[in-house]
Amino acid sequence: MKVRYTPLLAAALLFGAASAPLHAQGDAAPPAPPGGGVLDRPIPPTPTDALLRYKFTAGQVLRFNNVSDVNMTITIPGQPKPIPLSQHIEGVMRQTVQSVDPVNNTATLTVKIESIAMTMNGQPMSQSDMQKAQAAADTTLVLSELGKVISAKLNSPSSTYGFDPKQMGMYQQNGVFPIRAVKPGDTWTSTIAMSGVGANITSNFQLTQLTPSVGGAIALIKQTGGGVINSKTATAMPSGVKLNGKITMSGEVQFDVAAGQVKSQSVAAQFDATVNTPAAPQPMGKTVALKKKAPAANPKAPTATMSSKIHMDMTSTMTRLEGDTPATPGAM
Repeated sequence: MKVRYTPLLAAALLFGAASAPLHAQGDAAPPAPPGGGVLDRPIPPTPTDALLRYKFTAGQVLRFNNVSDVNMTITIPGQPKPIPLSQHIEGVMRQTVQSVDPVNNTATLTVKIESIAMTMNGQPMSQSDMQKAQAAADTTLVLSELGKVISAKLNSPSSTYGFDPKQMGMYQQNGVFPIRAVKPGDTWTSTIAMSGVGANITSNFQLTQLTPSVGGAIALIKQTGGGVINSKTATAMPSGVKLNGKITMSGEVQFDVAAGQVKSQSVAAQFDATVNTPAAPQPMGKTVALKKKAPAANPKAPTATMSSKIHMDMTSTMTRLEGDTPATPGAM
């Protein structure tokens, strides 16, 4: 199967090309130019277009380092000022290719968090038992060569409200590649649906640059997007909780066309929402026998709620770690 994405510095690419031998084995080395100058190395031609496809080989292991920062303010009625929260997360994600289906051009991956460390407002943050169980679990993902998630299953005994592994993750964020080859300036659109919280995001992608590299090219893909969050369409919100707001995002992906893999990706997102939750019930006193029949409840009476406002800025950078098993071209 074929794949996309990842950032390589142009200087590193040119250095690698310059340090590689330019003649076939057994050929004589080219003569030095007059005056003893250094022979210029030819630069690979810039490709005019690229076919973006993921490529995987059974047994292949891919590892990605992720660094995320979340800065949030929560405005609660009755509080004199907004409550600030700042979270920093660092972790390593490991993907193991279990199998490849060359007929349907799909691959089955096992995705697992290899390590994770978090701080809250600068202080180390311990994980709950549920979070530890989820971190220890893995997700089985079936992915097409275009990046479409066919199926996903979180192999965990516990779950998180609003989290659907089929809708949230690295590949989902990158959308689905176009079927056609693309050239710099070409655009395409994908929809990210996070039905658990009622969010629908339209992402616009543009191939902005193709940089020559050994055996192929590095595609630089820009991403912008936005959408609304409406708990009326949510499938996994806690009872009585209503969430409404908007989200905007931007980012870029560096994709190694020849390897069919993401080399790096970054995203910045802003989130503004209003959360309505049922007001805390008043404490009940000792139950006593009623001497009169209690009045019937009014079904039209409004339910007491508390309305809070949330603003969140998030940045995330994911970089592929070297040293894993490379893909075999054409394997998928």
